[in-house]
Amino acid sequence: PGWAGSIRFRLMVLYSVLLFGLATVVVGGIYAGLARSLEDQDVSRTEAAAVLFRDADGRDMIRTLEFEVQDPLAVFEREVNEQALDQLRTYAFGALGLLFIGSLGVGWFVAGLVLRPVGRITSVAREISGTDLSRRIELEGPDDELKQLADTFDDMLSRLDEAFENQRDFIHEASHELRNPLAVIRTNLDVVLSDPNADTEELRSAGEVVGRSAERMTTLVDDLLVYAR
Repeated sequence: PGWAGSIRFRLMVLYSVLLFGLATVVVGGIYAGLARSLEDQDVSRTEAAAVLFRDADGRDMIRTLEFEVQDPLAVFEREVNEQALDQLRTYAFGALGLLFIGSLGVGWFVAGLVLRPVGRITSVAREISGTDLSRRIELEGPDDELKQLADTFDDMLSRLDEAFENQRDFIHEASHELRNPLAVIRTNLDVVLSDPNADTEELRSAGEVVGRSAERMTTLVDDLLVYAR
């Protein structure tokens, strides 16, 4: 789908992965510390007992024997601790799973808020036509990177609008200036052609007028070419 390649989707995944990774490290560290402290508890103790016996010569001898016995209370406490660690591990996995799912929703919402100005810029850019550059983004909010981007886009639209307005004015004036020489040329040609008795002087005069008008048109065309560059 198209949304899977969007910046919003990638920001959501990045946010979720970072949050999930940080939570995993914290929870794992707490669990490891608790497990280590509980496992270090000793459930046995050393006791000594004196044993009376006779040696080969018939003499009474006393020997001290040491042996380890498990403390029932400590054994019970250790079993309780192990069960608590098992429950903690289960709850931790469940909490991490819920956190990951929740982080996806929060990440999608936060990414949408961050990218909302970009959506406005895109919407305005799509609505702009080749003959109407009057639309502006006029983004409000803190002076961050997106606000600066929107302001730069508005400035660019203003310059383009001014340039197109100057172009329209120039074309309008050029059209008006071209219309006059064409009218002069046509009028002189009509007069000469409609008079079958026109002499050489009249033809020469009409030709000079047509020539001056043609030079004026050539100048205007040259100006148009320069402007087009």
